Amino acid sequence: MAIQRYKEEFGKTLEEIAKEIGKSKDYVSRLLATLELPEEIIEDLRKNKSTKDVKALAEINNFAKKIKKLASPTFAETDLRNTKKSLYYGLLEHGREWLKDEIKRLLSLQEEKSERPFTIKKERKRVVFAINRSKLDDEKNQGNLTILSLSKT
Repeated sequence: MAIQRYKEEFGKTLEEIAKEIGKSKDYVSRLLATLELPEEIIEDLRKNKSTKDVKALAEINNFAKKIKKLASPTFAETDLRNTKKSLYYGLLEHGREWLKDEIKRLLSLQEEKSERPFTIKKERKRVVFAINRSKLDDEKNQGNLTILSLSKT
């Protein structure tokens, strides 16, 4: 995309680009974020100019980032790419309100699936593995809380 190339080649900030093209910094940021969409969507945007709703496209990307954090380890990149594509084509067919409702629905489904008895968090130079005893099925193990911290060396 021209804006990304302009940013990289001339070292322009988002504020400078926004001022030069007469848009807000948020708009430019969202526009650049659309480059994280699957290639098929980017091609459709280039060829067919199917939507100019940059905010909705950014919502699809934000959803993908959230779902990646919530998703189980078996949730593959292809699943994420297919989800982005289905949201994009649903947006084109049904509009932004449908997109908002569908994102809420998918997030609630994923949150239900991610109700695991443990969490893994990355913190600066360490990974923290914590067991939530209230989510353990085995009553015998409910009294044990284990926190394991792995530091990068």
